[in-house]
Amino acid sequence: MVLFDASTARAAQQEHAHSLPAFRVLVDALSDGVVLLDHNGRTLMLNANAAHLLKSISDQRGNLISALGLEPIFHCVTAFSRPMQTLFSMPGPPRQVLRLALNMVELNPGDPFWLLTMRDVTLEQALLGSLPEQVKELEALHELSRRLVASTSRQAVADTLVQCAVSTLGFTFCKLVVPSRGGFSCLAFSTIRPLDSPRMANGPEPRETWPFYRRVLDQAAALPVTSGDSSLDPLELAALLPRNISFIVATPIFTRNCPMGILVLGDARKPRRHPLNLHTRNLIDTVVNQAATAFQRVELHEDLERAYLQTVLALARAMDARDTYTANHSQFLAHWAEIIATQLELPQEEILAIRWGALLHDIGKIGVPDSILLKESPLDAQEWHTMKQHPVIGADIVSSTSCLAHAAPIIRHHHEKYDGTGYPDGLSAEDIPLGSRIVAVVDSFSAMTDKRTYRGASSPEDSLKELQRCSGSHFDPHIVSVFMSVLKNPDYQPSQRTVARTSAA
Repeated sequence: MVLFDASTARAAQQEHAHSLPAFRVLVDALSDGVVLLDHNGRTLMLNANAAHLLKSISDQRGNLISALGLEPIFHCVTAFSRPMQTLFSMPGPPRQVLRLALNMVELNPGDPFWLLTMRDVTLEQALLGSLPEQVKELEALHELSRRLVASTSRQAVADTLVQCAVSTLGFTFCKLVVPSRGGFSCLAFSTIRPLDSPRMANGPEPRETWPFYRRVLDQAAALPVTSGDSSLDPLELAALLPRNISFIVATPIFTRNCPMGILVLGDARKPRRHPLNLHTRNLIDTVVNQAATAFQRVELHEDLERAYLQTVLALARAMDARDTYTANHSQFLAHWAEIIATQLELPQEEILAIRWGALLHDIGKIGVPDSILLKESPLDAQEWHTMKQHPVIGADIVSSTSCLAHAAPIIRHHHEKYDGTGYPDGLSAEDIPLGSRIVAVVDSFSAMTDKRTYRGASSPEDSLKELQRCSGSHFDPHIVSVFMSVLKNPDYQPSQRTVARTSAA
């Protein structure tokens, strides 16, 4: 409803024949407060709503213009003959804000009066005042959602969650606790300032905290803990609350109806300065729901990648059976490639990529027809062109999944030659990935020592001589040297157990 204005007053004038008593009958029925003032600003009449809104003003029937500090507006209305509006904060608690409108009206011709209308807009102003904070919270939640979507691993989701939760929710610290080996461990931790506590780090949670975390998961509800909580054992309380932290709240995270972890938020302020009110709890629930969705998406992605990986491994075994005459050919290659990479003291992540590259080096031959792959006579030019595509096909197959993508370059370039005469890209020397240079050596040694229908198997000694002869042209001399040294060590000879481990990796 709009504030009572001059047009309403004029309607009252016509309807009630310029009668002040009739005017009172009209304004008493309005939901707005209405005050009729004389030309000096003294109250002539006010309705019940105005009396209620002005109850903190001691002299309601005195000069309201002065009492409300409306002299500037009063003069403007007088000078320009136009209505004016303003906001007025009533004195004393509770805080109350009124919207006041002042206008000149004539109830009788030539007899001007001042009409003061008012409405309580306390809630409206409070909502407007909180709007910037609400916008800030929405922006923070949007940023959290964006970063969680971009996180492709469980650890990345956990790190993003605790970092954003601290800033979004305004707590001193945040950590993600997950079930681990019958107990609980901290998977990720973030704080706005250093905390004087050795427990605030990734790793196992103190055993004293386990009963509390189990209650959180069993009750599937957020549980707060304050420094004066008498329901907890003192040791349990001391383990849950780091030094200088006044309270925490622990909220469970579920994925597929199974407990995934617990989001623990702690604050150094007293609870009364950072109350766990309905708004804060709703924000925590929103963050937890976003996290649960992100973790479930990662789990589904990992399930899909595991299924894809098993498919690729099955294809690799099928290619061994189709293209070679030695069982576990690719597994033996993976064993030797891993040994060489270890001797070169490469990082563990790179060693893993080389092992996968060796295991799946010929996966691309699935795209080569049997008429070419199993042909016993020399290949013609077109057939060679088709055969040379198998490293490219193999790299494309494994690059489709993140857990194998690091092996794709190794697979693509394992037929490059050190002098640049190889395929598919004609790379040479150090431009060839190190893993590809390793796989090229062990693959060639295995091919020479395998028996084929069109030739017999070479002895290991003759095969090593051939590697030496082609060292520097076909193969990296240093890799050949390392391979020859590991072959002389009986500890490095592959056993069936080693092959099985490599195949299952």
